[in-house]
Amino acid sequence: MAKYGIALDLGTTNLEAALVDMEGGAVLEQIIEANSQKLYGRDVMTRINASCRGKGEQLCQLIKGQTGQIIRYFAEKYAYTGQFYRLLVAGNTTMINLFMHADVTGLSHVPFTAEYLDYMQFTGDKMGYPLHNFCFLPSLSAFFGADVLGGLMILTANHANHANNTNNTNKNWLFMDLGTNAEMAVYDGKNNQFFCSSAAAGPVFENFVDEKGDMMFGSQLIDEMARLLDEEIIDESGKLLRPAQNDKITQKKVRDFQLAKGAIAAGIEILLKEAGLAKNAIDAVYVAGNLGNNLNAKSALRTGLIPAAIGKTVEDAASSIQACGNLSLKAAITAVLDDSFGSRCEELRSRCKAINLAEDPAFSDLFVDNMGFE
Repeated sequence: MAKYGIALDLGTTNLEAALVDMEGGAVLEQIIEANSQKLYGRDVMTRINASCRGKGEQLCQLIKGQTGQIIRYFAEKYAYTGQFYRLLVAGNTTMINLFMHADVTGLSHVPFTAEYLDYMQFTGDKMGYPLHNFCFLPSLSAFFGADVLGGLMILTANHANHANNTNNTNKNWLFMDLGTNAEMAVYDGKNNQFFCSSAAAGPVFENFVDEKGDMMFGSQLIDEMARLLDEEIIDESGKLLRPAQNDKITQKKVRDFQLAKGAIAAGIEILLKEAGLAKNAIDAVYVAGNLGNNLNAKSALRTGLIPAAIGKTVEDAASSIQACGNLSLKAAITAVLDDSFGSRCEELRSRCKAINLAEDPAFSDLFVDNMGFE
């Protein structure tokens, strides 16, 4: 009988799952569906608050029930009557702790602590599923989860392979995963160390419906912002000087964008300072998730979402920006196939320094400085 495993990216907004043939290594199918916990809020803080108000059991049962439905879907579609060998979860720290019905009070206030951060393995029976084992990849901190740490592991492996092929080592790079919570990491190639943090970005990068009922994607918003800046419809302060025909951007949307990009750009500057690197020392920028797949690099640079100083020219900077897709799911798939992946993530974690931006005295000034446009 075939040996199958399931990889699960446990996201705040969506769950993405893949059925993996563990003998041949092929991904047989990938599915995506909305996280059923949305009944208790769209973002992690709302769900943390709901759990603290006594809804932890409901949140746990929703996500565990949805996971069971995914297992049944794959079993029925592929007429699989055996026991799945492994289900491997990569997700943000809050989602993993809610899954485990942990006390998430520590995630609601400074200094932001979480009960479950380490690599975990359980029998399927213990978790209530027809599986041989059930595993969670490790997280770095309360707001830098297994989804991002696993993604860094994938990028690190890719860089190691590239260096071996080209003798091109000691590269420095920046990683960004932009959602309601924006995670960032700077890799110092010389010292083989990561500097990691996150910043609240709000819903500005999520897909939204404009006043005319048309859908706009996060990447389209960034393109529109860049266009309005070029046409001097938005000034350096972010003021919308005049409406333009067919514009979908309101003054509130501009301000929301400024708040998000100010926090992200300030975070990047602090991480570079901690790493002892100048902006132009960054050789590559990797943007994860659906936003990265559709991101126009020049628009990201024009709006200041990504610092233009990472390259000698805008063209140099734009060419260094690469989309890397859903690294969280890629990490989970790799871990389904590779028994050592979880322990290697823990080793990589030992080379990561988590930076709390709120504790850095320079953050407030940098945040304000980066809200404007050039």
